[in-house]
Amino acid sequence: MQLWFLSVILNVFCGLALIFSRGGDGDSGEGVSAAPSFFENTTFRLVLGILAVLVGILKLFVTMSRVPVIGDLLPALGGIAAGGSLLAQNYAASSSGAELPAFLDRFCVREKKYIGIVSVIVGVLHFVFPQALFL
Repeated sequence: MQLWFLSVILNVFCGLALIFSRGGDGDSGEGVSAAPSFFENTTFRLVLGILAVLVGILKLFVTMSRVPVIGDLLPALGGIAAGGSLLAQNYAASSSGAELPAFLDRFCVREKKYIGIVSVIVGVLHFVFPQALFL
């Protein structure tokens, strides 16, 4: 039950952090103005990304439903994708000379809002339907 709650909370928070983040996605560099300030804190985003990836990997093996692996597939993949995107953004911002590969740059940095929206939707659906197959 605790892993389910962690998955829901981390998917929603990672999604919101990706949606509210500023710059890097081809826009003018301005995020949503109503974003709380802690979503821009790099330490918060780093810890959130690490926890989301770890909980996502754990969710592949420990499920709420009786079907192993695919029982919580979408929350696990959502957590891994959102957490990985936060980690990739942190790496791209902190490394001065190194660049991400083109695929990771496009998927994790430029189109991060889409990953964030999907992560929030998966988190809310997983909260509402905890034992549904794939959710």
